[in-house]
Amino acid sequence: MERLIVSDPEIMMGKPVIAGTRITVELILEKMAAGETIDQILDAYPHLTREVILAALGFTAQSQRKEEGDLLPEYRFDYSKAKQNRFAELANAEPLTVPLDPDVAEVFTTAEAVNKALRAFIEAMPARVEEKTAD
Repeated sequence: MERLIVSDPEIMMGKPVIAGTRITVELILEKMAAGETIDQILDAYPHLTREVILAALGFTAQSQRKEEGDLLPEYRFDYSKAKQNRFAELANAEPLTVPLDPDVAEVFTTAEAVNKALRAFIEAMPARVEEKTAD
């Protein structure tokens, strides 16, 4: 049986098309998604047949099935059994959230702006001095 849907890098940049045409499967799907019926598409493209329209739909369904299961079993990995690396603790750490008063929030509208101002403040401070304990 002749292939009704083909893909060739020289035709429509390799998109799947109806064989012997430059009509993409994508175009057929877009028309149907817009509410056009098969009969309306056939009226607009009289050289097409109902069979090729249905082949375009079947091709899409088959492509979806392939995408869902395209990972080979040997590459499937159960991450729940993996050991955490040295960076895991950093990734799991929650960022510190500090509520800003409304007048401050008007000036510092992003976390980046707040952090930039705080870093400038830290640089301007004298070096940290350890508290001395009484003996």
